[in-house]
Amino acid sequence: MHRTPGLTWIAVKGARHRQLNLKQGEAKAHQPFLWRSYVAQTDAEKEGIVYNACISACEKAGQWQHALALFHEMEGCRIPRSSITYNATISACEKGHEWERALTFVAEMEALNVDRCAITYNACIAACDEAGQWQHALLLLADMSRNQLQSCAITYHACIMACEKSLQWRRALNFMSKMHAQRVDWKSNTLNAAISACERSGQWPAAHQKFGSSFYTWYHTGRCSEAERWKTIR
Repeated sequence: MHRTPGLTWIAVKGARHRQLNLKQGEAKAHQPFLWRSYVAQTDAEKEGIVYNACISACEKAGQWQHALALFHEMEGCRIPRSSITYNATISACEKGHEWERALTFVAEMEALNVDRCAITYNACIAACDEAGQWQHALLLLADMSRNQLQSCAITYHACIMACEKSLQWRRALNFMSKMHAQRVDWKSNTLNAAISACERSGQWPAAHQKFGSSFYTWYHTGRCSEAERWKTIR
């Protein structure tokens, strides 16, 4: 019995044909090596490229349910799911405040031996930050270290935000020290989050000791020059 294709199937197939036309029109004329590489890929790999693009589009539009539907559809169609697929899906979970799903996908990547990178962890830590799950954020940060992945300003900012929401002021200040020790730059909102963690915990003296007498002005104006940061953080 003939079954009418679903909207997802139509969208993916249409995107694949558009992509194929683009490859033929541009890559064949200007980049023959890339065109040969594309042709050498299996049909499943080509479909994977299109699915990844669709999942990424859903993530950017905040449509995490559709992103997850496409992700699971790939398994049913036996289309390989790469680190790009997982990263886009985890980012979609972050946008949808689905921190538990994001953690599940990171664990699945480890179980299936799919490469994880800073993008993977940053998205998952950000999802935990939104939910105030500082314990999970710290576990993810430790997992990054075990996998020899470099933490960046985005990583630390999400961890400090999670600590601020959970009143973990000591940990927030410790992260600021780590950023300074590793010469990782930060923006005023990261500094403000650390100071806010102290304020909400009634630890103004700790903030004063850490950031100096000018911290009150920085916190309320959101202004802190590069020179002032490095000069006063100890």
